[in-house]
Amino acid sequence: MAQVVWSPSSLGDLDAIAEFIARDSTHYAGLYVQSIMAHVEKLKDLPKSGRIVPEYGREDLREFISGEI
Repeated sequence: MAQVVWSPSSLGDLDAIAEFIARDSTHYAGLYVQSIMAHVEKLKDLPKSGRIVPEYGREDLREFISGEI
């Protein structure tokens, strides 16, 4: 099983996204964050399911684009 490590900047981005959505709906902000967290957690069992981050080109660094969730 792989390990998922969130960078501080990615967690900060997720918080900022949640705060932005929460301006209109705290309910949907929570659902969106839960969806992202659940999708990323799947990397533990399917570590190659995200795409390689083009800027880094590292096999061990993956990302999901929001529209893919």
